[in-house]
Amino acid sequence: MKLRWMAAVAAVLAVTACGGGDDGPDLSPYNGVWVGPCITVNNRTSLQTIWNIKGLVDRSRINGHRTTGLFNNTGCSGMAAAITGYDFAGTGIGPKNTTAGQTDIVIMTFSTYSGGQAQQVPPPPGRVELLLLANGNLYFGDQTRIGGDGYPDQADVSMPYRPR
Repeated sequence: MKLRWMAAVAAVLAVTACGGGDDGPDLSPYNGVWVGPCITVNNRTSLQTIWNIKGLVDRSRINGHRTTGLFNNTGCSGMAAAITGYDFAGTGIGPKNTTAGQTDIVIMTFSTYSGGQAQQVPPPPGRVELLLLANGNLYFGDQTRIGGDGYPDQADVSMPYRPR
């Protein structure tokens, strides 16, 4: 009986030591607050998006929130006139090579939050993202270029998100 118990403990420790069978990409480098560029909407307003990747569930799953502020000026300065936000959860499923470099494919699901109360976003509830770290910036997949595999073909290097 004691030998069976020791074998069972050894098996559990072996699975735990190798990450519990988690073979997804390591998403820990993306942890942090990432501020997008200021985008002029028209000659009077602008918007800016912030991704707060605040939690690693395990090495290949992340969560956090994404907020976008709309400003009554073209420089994204001062207090935002309106803010929209989403909570998100992402699961890395593997790498993808692009011309910008090797990216991580992440399945993202979103839910709206307002005043701390999260509500499910109407369908579709999620999308596939590519995440790329290059030159200290975070880039996302170009959602206008979906390949035959159903994932973005390229990272959008025109939209750098800088660490805050």
